Amino acid sequence: MNAATSGSRPTGAAIPGSRPASAASPGGRARAAVPPPRSLPALLDLRAATDSGRTALICGSHTLTFAAWRDRSSALADGLRNRGLRPGARVVLRYGGGDWIAYAVAYCAVLRAGCVAVPLSDRQSPATSAHVLSDSGATALLHPGGAVLPPELLPAGVWSATEEEIGAEAGTGAGSAISAGTGADREGGTESGAGPDTDHGLPDLPDPAALAQILYTSGTTGPPKGVTATHANLVHGCTSDERRRPLRHSRHFLHAFPVGTNAGQTMLVNALDSAATAVAAPQFTPGRFARLIEEYGIGSVFLVPAMAIELLGSQAARRYATDTVRLVGSTAAALPGPVALGLARAFPRAQVVNYYTSTEAAPAQITLLFDPDRPDSPGRL
Repeated sequence: MNAATSGSRPTGAAIPGSRPASAASPGGRARAAVPPPRSLPALLDLRAATDSGRTALICGSHTLTFAAWRDRSSALADGLRNRGLRPGARVVLRYGGGDWIAYAVAYCAVLRAGCVAVPLSDRQSPATSAHVLSDSGATALLHPGGAVLPPELLPAGVWSATEEEIGAEAGTGAGSAISAGTGADREGGTESGAGPDTDHGLPDLPDPAALAQILYTSGTTGPPKGVTATHANLVHGCTSDERRRPLRHSRHFLHAFPVGTNAGQTMLVNALDSAATAVAAPQFTPGRFARLIEEYGIGSVFLVPAMAIELLGSQAARRYATDTVRLVGSTAAALPGPVALGLARAFPRAQVVNYYTSTEAAPAQITLLFDPDRPDSPGRL
């Protein structure tokens, strides 16, 4: 199985605090069901309305609040439309591990504009990048400021731009409000990242049945294949009910997945939907990863088996306190029993969870709860 990832919503019964026990009101009467969001931009609007000043995403020294995410992505969506992009136009998003905030803004902007997002990691080879641009039928490419595009990357008729360039055209100053603080969203800190002072109206929300994303497979058995998803596909399983947000047992969750992967996309949806703030490590090293766990009091950690093996074997990682972790989610490949057992011992207060899916199957997944008393078993469904 091509196990690209999911890992977004662990079974509530096994993870303390992940779901509320009851949807009943204090008086004992059941509350009316809250309709689920119909698209990721709709979910972002909801979070910006209910949690406007709360930090949604941290990457390095930069932070992004829900309000800033909505305002910047809405301004960029307007700019994309002003550049002539129409609903259904394919837009490649080429970003790196240190660009998660700019990527999150661009991704939601493309969806809000009614266009189709085509995520692409800047780690990809020129040949793979050219294949994605050609195969997807891209009209435009968005990238972070300061990025140098490989020569001859863009086919004829495809233009490229940054959020800042499009914002300057519209006079909104989009992209100027990224906080350059020290990530003060840790326990007891203050949040930053208010959006630009815009007075534009929000663009209309997209049709849930419309195409929203083309995500390419890893290409291990041939050329990467584009897997399409509608807005309804992408938002499946998300909630509008604040009482039912996943990862309620955590203040922050941590990952080091690259842009353009199923794992990375799941973490992006988690940032929008979960009760925890996302912390995206620009790159994975065991010591830095463990330091982030201590620095932010991370409650949920998502990694792949190769990362887990490095983490367990690192002397540097053992210098940091990691007892705040309540969930360790592994994905992308089968987690060997000895590694799962090592994780259970390294994080004794956490549930170790195996997630299995494929780019084609997501968001459907298999969730296996590892039992240290049965180390030869992959886990309990």
